[in-house]
Amino acid sequence: IKGSSKINDILEIGSYEGRSAIFFLSFFHSSKIACVDTWKGSDEHKKNMFKDVELNFDRNTLSYVNKYKLKKIKEDSDSFFEKNSKFYDLIYLDGDHNACQVSKDLDNAWNCLQNGGILILDDYLWWYYKKLKKNPSKPINNFLLKNKNKISKLIVWNQVLIKKNF
Repeated sequence: IKGSSKINDILEIGSYEGRSAIFFLSFFHSSKIACVDTWKGSDEHKKNMFKDVELNFDRNTLSYVNKYKLKKIKEDSDSFFEKNSKFYDLIYLDGDHNACQVSKDLDNAWNCLQNGGILILDDYLWWYYKKLKKNPSKPINNFLLKNKNKISKLIVWNQVLIKKNF
């Protein structure tokens, strides 16, 4: 990502076992990341496995926690955004995939993204729900149309990468 040296504060919504957080911290060497997850899973997950998923997250990220580069926040994204007053250089959304929640997470993330910041949306082509309008692509498309004048770069594949205008 061009200008990656300016990525210092990262927010991740949906952290699972911490592998994407580790990637971001490895790629953006001077960055810190806040990882928000309930570690309870969502519609597509078997709920009984999430104790192990959270333990894996804790083990995988321990060295970054010890270096004060990673903060684990165990709560839902709505609660996090309600209390948040910080702005981020990069936000990675990979939380609840239900269209209603995706829409809320998009709006909330956009409001705390720095001008010139990067918003990455995972699972654009994800088709879990039989009713297509319940999947992430619909609220993502609506968001892109609504904010097209505020976007300076857009890359779409299985993930959507957006750069917010200055």
